[in-house]
Amino acid sequence: MRKAGKHLFDCTAEDLMTRDVIAIPGGLTLQEAAHRLSEAGVSGAPVTDEEGRCVGVLSRSDLVRALDQGLPSPAEPAYFGDWQMAEEERGETARFMTPAIIAVPPGASLAEIACTMCSSRVHRVLVTDGDGRIVGVVSSLDVLGALAAEAANHNEFAGA
Repeated sequence: MRKAGKHLFDCTAEDLMTRDVIAIPGGLTLQEAAHRLSEAGVSGAPVTDEEGRCVGVLSRSDLVRALDQGLPSPAEPAYFGDWQMAEEERGETARFMTPAIIAVPPGASLAEIACTMCSSRVHRVLVTDGDGRIVGVVSSLDVLGALAAEAANHNEFAGA
C-alpha cells in the first residue's frame, strides 16, 4: 500500500504493489484454477511452471474465453475425480492463460504503470526484480485505491 505522506504521482510500483502474490500452477484444470482465484478474492494471477517460474497470467477474461470455446463448465464436470481424469485434460490452465508477461520494475512510476496497463489492455502488471522474479503485483484496483486515498486527503485539507 502507498506510503503515508507520499504524493500520488511520486508513487512507484513498489509503493503500490501487493507483495503476497497468489500463483497458479500451470498443470491445474481451469476449474481448480478458478477455485484458487475465487478463494483468494482476485481476478487474475501469474501462472507458474514446475520450477516456479512465471510462464503467463490467468485472468477472468481467460476463463470466460475458455468456457466460450466449449470446455466443460464447473457445474458439469467431465470426470468424477482426479483419478479418473484423462492426462490430456490436465494443464488446461497453461493452455488458456495469456502467455505474455506484462511486467514493470519496482521503481516504475504510476504514469508508467498506467500507460503499460492501458497499452497492453490488462488490469494488472507483475512487478519483477532484476532477475525476473515476481516481487509483487499492481492491479487497477491498487491504482484506483491510491487515487481514492489521494482524493480523500485532498478533500480533508481543502475543507480546513
